Amino acid sequence: MKIYKLIIPALLSLTLQLVNAAENSDYPFVSRSTGPHEVTLLNDGSSSFYKRIEMIKKAKKSIVMEYFIFNHDLAGKIMVHELAKKVKEGVNVEILVDNFSVAAQLTPHHSSELRKRGIKIKYFNPLPFINAVKTNYRNHRKLFLVDDESYIVGGRNIGDDYFDLSERYNFLDRDAVFVGPSAKDARVAFDIFFKSKHSQIVKRPPMPTLNQLEFLRSSQSQRGRMLQELRAKVRRWKEDRSKGKDFFRFSKSEVEKIKLLYKIGKNTFANEYTGKCSSIEMVSDRPLLGPSNDDKRIARKFIYRYLENAQSEINIDSPYFILNEELIEIISNRLSSGVEVSLLTNGIYSTDALPVAAVFNHYLKSWIEKGLSPSVYSGKNLLDETFYVSEKVANTRWGTHSKTLSIDGDLSVIGSYNFDPRSAVYSMELMVACHGNKGLAQAIEDDINFRRERSVIFKNVDDARKHEFDNVNMFKQMGYYIVKPISLLLQWFL
Repeated sequence: MKIYKLIIPALLSLTLQLVNAAENSDYPFVSRSTGPHEVTLLNDGSSSFYKRIEMIKKAKKSIVMEYFIFNHDLAGKIMVHELAKKVKEGVNVEILVDNFSVAAQLTPHHSSELRKRGIKIKYFNPLPFINAVKTNYRNHRKLFLVDDESYIVGGRNIGDDYFDLSERYNFLDRDAVFVGPSAKDARVAFDIFFKSKHSQIVKRPPMPTLNQLEFLRSSQSQRGRMLQELRAKVRRWKEDRSKGKDFFRFSKSEVEKIKLLYKIGKNTFANEYTGKCSSIEMVSDRPLLGPSNDDKRIARKFIYRYLENAQSEINIDSPYFILNEELIEIISNRLSSGVEVSLLTNGIYSTDALPVAAVFNHYLKSWIEKGLSPSVYSGKNLLDETFYVSEKVANTRWGTHSKTLSIDGDLSVIGSYNFDPRSAVYSMELMVACHGNKGLAQAIEDDINFRRERSVIFKNVDDARKHEFDNVNMFKQMGYYIVKPISLLLQWFL
């Protein structure tokens, strides 16, 4: 009887996957599910971090994570510390990170320490920069999946600036937790990425040693130089090894900050929207590199389709707004058809990418004339200071990082897709669309509007001129004018 209880659910799951695959040649990169899903928004960084830790603690079988950025900071340290504890309990843990942004943060020494603790980690596309073309193709997907039952998708990576912890700059972002049958499809897609030829294990290099034969053949002066170079290499190797070990160590002040963050996160999570969604569409790009695969980008096609089908309103929350010809045509057509299109993005002050702001500002006036309702975030915190771990964090500079759509009060799209050329061409993206849940669409729209209340809304061209350099110091203004012509020239690459 126990064997049947194990076999029958497995056969049912396999049958559903085969049916899905038969109906859709893009499975599992396009997965449609009409099964019941519980969905919870994670608008606040503290609530998003709290939920991740809770999911780790409750994991019984597996935890898989996939991120574009994974920093060696407090957020990253807490995450791997909790993961290492689950490995000791027999939970399988796999992490896939993109090599481009992570290489300097999670070095081969970090990777070695993670593997020592039973955490499997791979790096996507660790090609050297000499391969200039394929190096541009990155895995920008963001996935946090536990026990193949519940998963988080959205804009957040793993780092202090995504979870209200940075004292320099923080992101306003948005994730969502989905609990339901599509989690198994998310796992199938993750496994394809993790086992891809582009995902590799990066091992710690051996400690540098002296080439004895070369040393004996050299002159006395050459030997002295070789010994100096060796000592420097060994010192750097030991420093890097020490950093890798420090990834699992906490100071007393960090421990106190962790306790406070968890307490705050528990409170903010209690106020997040929770509802049901019975029509889920999970969309992902494939792990493909190179220009020959540009026409195979799946996420881009679905974004275009969602926008083209809009009948009354489109709400966009994106940190970047640089459009290719196709998107310009789609949004222009929607505006001319009477569809209300509102945008929340970053301005010069709130952005973490000045070249992107330069291009956005260049086209801003023409978009206002077309009827777009754009707004740029003010750079201020959203909540009362008591909702942050310190006053310094609360009063730092903030910018939006959400990648969210709410369309016609009926369709909600949450994921990693930015409105920029990189997401359209160079980045592999992941998103989930929920159809037919008006409550979720309204909750997203309400949160976007809450952020727009703390933004500068451009009602006309004069507003754009008036507020272009709000809170921007002279040095950043100078930098803006320096990078603007270069940015416009290379906007297809930003």
